[in-house]
Amino acid sequence: MNSFSGITGFGVSGKNINPAFNNSLYENTGLSFQGYTGSYYGGSTTAFNGRPIITKVRNLQTIATAFTGTGIGTGGEDFNGQWTGYFKSDYTGYWYFYLNTDNWTNFWIGDNAISNYTAATRQLVDDFNISNGENNVRVTLQSGRYYPIRIQFGEDYGDQFFNFYFNRNGTTIRDSTNYLYSVKSGVPNLRGNPAVFI
Repeated sequence: MNSFSGITGFGVSGKNINPAFNNSLYENTGLSFQGYTGSYYGGSTTAFNGRPIITKVRNLQTIATAFTGTGIGTGGEDFNGQWTGYFKSDYTGYWYFYLNTDNWTNFWIGDNAISNYTAATRQLVDDFNISNGENNVRVTLQSGRYYPIRIQFGEDYGDQFFNFYFNRNGTTIRDSTNYLYSVKSGVPNLRGNPAVFI
């Protein structure tokens, strides 16, 4: 389980995330993406129960890159996106993950991203209307390990933006292409958890 050492704003700081799988079962094909239109997320995971548009996304830097190849027109209203997969750490120590979005976005990393992704377990939540800027969370990761992540985003109406980036060892990284992984097809379940999860 994750260890909590303090709470700051909407995020939780100082979490130690359990080591994830460390082997050759992953490939740098990006995160699995599920896109939905016609309803607004608004923080409720039930918005992701319908028939999705499914594809792979490798860079979550902005709303344009996050929805690349999905067929969802980001100029519209009432659409949602959910990304699942693995984040590969190339540094041992503190990582800071940042979100600055409009509208609602939740972020999980570690075991809760697989099966216990609730409002109570999210590490980071952001909505420009309530935060008026970016939010961040600090976690401790190990180099060479793959950590399950899940991000859920919903666009309501009006302005729309999605900014996701991270920082490690004082270096800010905005292009997530080389950090987002999926499990290779045909890989069985590991540790009792789905190797490929939605």
